[in-house]
Amino acid sequence: MIYEVLKKHKHVMEYNEEADIIKKSDIVHLLRQAWDITPSKNNIMAWQVFVIGPENQNYKNAVYDICSENEDRSNRKNKNADVDKTIGRKPAYANIKSCQYLLIITQRLGGPLNGYQQRQWDKGIFYDPCTEDGLVSSRENIAVECGIFGANFRALAIERGIDTSFTANFKKDSGHPNYDLSDWKKLPFVNRRVNLIMTIVNLKFKKLR
Repeated sequence: MIYEVLKKHKHVMEYNEEADIIKKSDIVHLLRQAWDITPSKNNIMAWQVFVIGPENQNYKNAVYDICSENEDRSNRKNKNADVDKTIGRKPAYANIKSCQYLLIITQRLGGPLNGYQQRQWDKGIFYDPCTEDGLVSSRENIAVECGIFGANFRALAIERGIDTSFTANFKKDSGHPNYDLSDWKKLPFVNRRVNLIMTIVNLKFKKLR
């Protein structure tokens, strides 16, 4: 049954903007469910999810530009690798502009600790993502957790008739100690390393009037 649900996933190049808007309460419910079933090392969950809704098209456009600029860097500004005007091909991340909701999943500094974790910390148990240096050294583990969360969210969304797509087409800097956030200056709330972007749209379309 789970296999059949997951098989329904597909990457959408561009969403139909005539679909009914998903209620924010439904997005919150899916986020809570996905969070609840996503494992995390020591239950620190050193990642966070920013949700950009239908009212913030300017942020979606900014994220699209970030992906486009990264593709230019990767392909050395080969325009044919991005958009082929002859056949009308659009980049795989074009869905960013037409999605209803956009999720930006980033790192976060771990904490606050719960009672058990604090007692362990006081005994000398070190939770890496709770310090700036540890957050950098834990980046691979955190990225894996973000991927698991994304997969869980996708499966739960499919059950509700909601489509999702992923992209990681943005600049990644694994350097120490600082992650370059200059590309994200138009989204001031993004203050940590970005690991994954997800787009969301309703598969249920508006009725013809």
